[in-house]
Amino acid sequence: QTRSPRRSRARARARAAERPRGQRSAERRAAAAASSSPSPPQPRARAMASLLLEDIFEVEDLNPGGKKLFEKVDRLKCRSQQQELELQLDVNCEVYPEVCLEGAAFSLALAPTLSLDGAPDSGSFDQSGEKNLAENYDYVMHGQLFKIEAAGAGKVAATASFGGLLMLLTGDKRSLGELALDQKLYLLMRRV
Repeated sequence: QTRSPRRSRARARARAAERPRGQRSAERRAAAAASSSPSPPQPRARAMASLLLEDIFEVEDLNPGGKKLFEKVDRLKCRSQQQELELQLDVNCEVYPEVCLEGAAFSLALAPTLSLDGAPDSGSFDQSGEKNLAENYDYVMHGQLFKIEAAGAGKVAATASFGGLLMLLTGDKRSLGELALDQKLYLLMRRV
């Protein structure tokens, strides 16, 4: 006996309808993964593509001039290890006291989005639970770059505000070339 292709497809659809919906979508994803040739890059590799800047900084001075402006905020004066950048950064010392010490070292990254694939943010807090760039860091702030000016000898100074906590980053034009005026930024830090 030979079966018609129509009847075989109808039976396959009927059997698929009997399986729970989650199982069917999992089977489709598994089949699609098996049929695709190259595997996608790991999330960490994709995350690096969306970073505007990443370097390791060492705290040289805490509250320069011995003057603390706010009770819960310390101003860190730092120098980078790789790109010869100078950084002045306000940090909530109650939330992240680990870097509020002279000689402390931390990794700092600037990114336009927290999405691992570099997709732009929607402008609202993402509660989906999807993995994002912030999971790799201890302290994250969101703000806006509001001033970029020449600092002499081929250097520029970029100033950003993160809800009133300020950042002044000074360095070579090539190192800071991807920063733009009025750009929304995420500042991400982790202790090294």
